[in-house]
Amino acid sequence: MSVSTTKSGMENASDPDIVVPKNHIQLWTIIRTLGEGAFGEVKLVVDRNNDGYPAAMKCVCSSDKKDILALRKEAIIMKKCRGHPNIVYYIGTREDHEMNEYQLFLEYCDGGELYDRIEPDVGLPVAKCQHYFRQLIEGVRYMHSLGITHRDIKPENILLLENDQLKIADFGMATIFKSDGNERFLDTTCGSKPYIAPEVFLQSYKAEPNDIWACGIVLVAMLSGVLPWAEATSESAEFKTFVIDRSVELNPFNRMDLESLQLLKIILEYNWEKRATIERIQNHSWMKADFGNTNVIMNRKKRMFGMIHSTTLSNNLPRGDSSQPSVKKSKRDISKLVDPDILAQSQPPQARSVLGESSGNDPSNLVCRPFTQPGNSEMLLLSHSQVISSASQRLSNPLEKLARRMTRIAVNLTIPTFSQKLSSVLDQLKYEYRLLDSNTMIVKYVNKLDGCSFIINMLSILEGGNEDKVLVDFRRSKGDGLLFKKHFLAVKSALQELIPNNIIPLPVYLV
Repeated sequence: MSVSTTKSGMENASDPDIVVPKNHIQLWTIIRTLGEGAFGEVKLVVDRNNDGYPAAMKCVCSSDKKDILALRKEAIIMKKCRGHPNIVYYIGTREDHEMNEYQLFLEYCDGGELYDRIEPDVGLPVAKCQHYFRQLIEGVRYMHSLGITHRDIKPENILLLENDQLKIADFGMATIFKSDGNERFLDTTCGSKPYIAPEVFLQSYKAEPNDIWACGIVLVAMLSGVLPWAEATSESAEFKTFVIDRSVELNPFNRMDLESLQLLKIILEYNWEKRATIERIQNHSWMKADFGNTNVIMNRKKRMFGMIHSTTLSNNLPRGDSSQPSVKKSKRDISKLVDPDILAQSQPPQARSVLGESSGNDPSNLVCRPFTQPGNSEMLLLSHSQVISSASQRLSNPLEKLARRMTRIAVNLTIPTFSQKLSSVLDQLKYEYRLLDSNTMIVKYVNKLDGCSFIINMLSILEGGNEDKVLVDFRRSKGDGLLFKKHFLAVKSALQELIPNNIIPLPVYLV
């Protein structure tokens, strides 16, 4: 495993207001790249002078002033939210002249992304949904109390610690909507379409109801394992049926219990002025109910909607791409209403298609990788998020608390043999794919409305025996997390005869 070290001290940081304390970060060791986005990378780092203190370092090139400005604005907002148990902890920023980078340091969580816990078409046990939703609402409540709106709440931007503590992450679209008691309407249409409130598509909108709507969609996803619609517009029959007609005849609402439906009805209210407030949600009977420690999943007899067959995906996949960039539409000049240094930022520009366009000789340019922390195709066991609860929980070895991703399999084959069989399965299921190298594929479903692409990485497991073993890791590159998990299950089902019944022992981490 390659390890590099950066030695630039905090005295070189360019912004004294948001600098990491000098005695806190002196010498960072870069352990691994966790993810890559359109304008930078996220790396797992540890502070060698501070008992192996782990952090996620989000960095952009110092020569790109626009990206630096965006990252600084994100840092300013995260600093205002610092300290709440349900928001990823902001550590600080610095400019590293040696590496020519502007760096944002964040808490490193070890429980993965929320979407990875949700079983497609089924969801989570009700007690677990309640546990996560209570924390999500509490984090949003605190954020709103500071005059901050997130504007991109979705399972991909919600991280977990190993102890199931929820953390709201990725404030790249966040903005200030209230300052000194003065609240402004917002004008930028941004976010991920399945989670955006209907009024955002039509007009200037208030910040809080939009975030609350997104929380409601997250709850639907947790309870049912599907997204209710592609977007909250008149173009969606599903949206009109539930929100406008107030009917629960369609999946997933027709398999939910009455109390859950009552809560969702007041959250997914078309009229934002009548939409439930945080206080009303927290006082709802569903939030206070005791579901115990049972593993009950809603209406188990009715949960067979949209189950995947091994030979096709077609109509069973949720629609919409929840990770597509925001559609930026500035409706009026708001520069006089708020400090221009903390105006809303749109998402990074969308990367080129993984299959349709040339990206030069650099294969890394072929994909738009998520900028939220988890996701490294090289370190295969592993869906990272981060971990910092107190100084006493710092890790001497940051690899000893890796969250194991559920989207991986192991087979008793060589990489070349498995790669041939995998290619045959992908052809059968009508996927497009491209080899980046002998061990890595980029895969996309042919349905253009799907918008989901993922990376498959194959790695030999060396255990000293004569039998070949390969760990096959599937990682979301673009698109909705639940949709990605459906694709994984479809491919896994088609490969089932290759997967041994006995569990293949895996090393703690792979180099």
